[in-house]
This record gives sequence, structure tokens and C-alpha cells, in this order.
Amino acid sequence: MPGKAQTRSRMGYTARGCNAAWRKKTPFHVLLIPVRDTKPHMSTLRIASRLIAYTWAAPNTALGALAGLAMLCLGGRLRFVAGVAEFHGGWAGRLIAALPRPICFGAMTLGHVILGTSGNGLAVLREHEHVHVRQYEQWGMFFLPAYALSSVWQVMHGRCGYRSNFFERQAYAVEARQKSQPDPSFRRAAVGHR
Repeated sequence: MPGKAQTRSRMGYTARGCNAAWRKKTPFHVLLIPVRDTKPHMSTLRIASRLIAYTWAAPNTALGALAGLAMLCLGGRLRFVAGVAEFHGGWAGRLIAALPRPICFGAMTLGHVILGTSGNGLAVLREHEHVHVRQYEQWGMFFLPAYALSSVWQVMHGRCGYRSNFFERQAYAVEARQKSQPDPSFRRAAVGHR
């Protein structure tokens, strides 16, 4: 009988007078009262919004997946972090890391795919690259042209095409804000050691 109570309470019912029911040997299902629960509706909206975001960024994600598959064929690795595929390492990672300074990069985002030179490099750059993932979700297939136009605009005005780029400034600002906030897991651990 306790198993039924747990199952039914998960289905959106609540039991009233549970102790009295057991004492009187009354069937438990008689005392179940339907309860309106808004959480499933909210999670449905969240799932729908995430599905739309993934679909909107899908053309760029497909480009990233192709590049990631090439990295895998060259000895790279794949892991998923917070809904994003991260490809790193292998021959391609070493080749990119060995390129001259203006061309090389530690990580690059294409939709919901991050291409990194190494796992350690991705760990350092993850917050920054996840800002770009959110930008892809907002801009969709227009992100790459908008990014290129922003870089060209900055170069035409005598500024750096990378660091002055609107999207990079936004990513660096969010990254700096996140790094300046104390880590909540550290705070919880410190409080637990009193």
C-alpha cells in the first residue's frame, strides 16, 4: 500500500487524513484528492523553448558537427556538457594550436558545438564559449554573417576585429561577471565545515 501512495502522489494527487485511513483500514484511494500542479506545464514550456533554440541554431550546429566529426577521425574526443557537444584534441587540435597567433584559437563555437584544441583549454574557455552558444540561439543562421560584419566594421574603424567585435565583447563581459561572483558550491562547502 505505501508504494501506491508514493505512485499516486507523483501523479498529481495528495492524500488527506492518511494516518486515519490506515487506522480505520479505509482503502487509500478513497482519500485521494486531485491537486492542480503547474510544474509539468512549466517544464513543457521550457522543453519547447529549448527545442526551438536548438532548431534555430541547427544550420550552424550542422557545420560544427561536420568539423567535429573530422576531429574525431583525426583522433579527437567528444563529450557533452550542458547540452553542448565539445570536440577536442587529436591531430586537428594540435594542428590548430600550432598555427601562428592571429590564426590559432583555443576554442571555436558553431551552434551547439564547441571545437577546442584540448580538454584543458576547453575547461578554461567553457564559460566564454557557452555565451556564444546562447548568441547562436538568439541569432540562429544569421549569427555567422552578423559576426563577420561586426568584425569588418571594427577593422574599418581602426579597431581589432576580434576583441572589439560586438559578440566577443558581450562574451568577455559575461565571462568577467561570472568569474567575479563567488562560486556557490564553494560557499556551501565552507558553510558545511563549521
